[in-house]
Amino acid sequence: MEAAHKDLPKEVFVKPESIFAATISQLSGKLVNENTPEELKISSIFAVKPTESEESFRTVKVDGLCNGKVTDSTPVEAIKT
Repeated sequence: MEAAHKDLPKEVFVKPESIFAATISQLSGKLVNENTPEELKISSIFAVKPTESEESFRTVKVDGLCNGKVTDSTPVEAIKT
């Protein structure tokens, strides 16, 4: 392409106002949230502004002793996030 355009004047591309930039999840194609892993985030441009957010990733507390649900009897030091 560089050879084909070498004698042509350079043009400045102006981004149309109808184009939106957003960071989405590679997994769902939805907007990322605070729990989306960095390795799954991609930034792109869209003709239609994304509005739905990622719901696949959540921060939860787990009982580190049994890897189960945290209960009232779970020691504080055993709670993992």
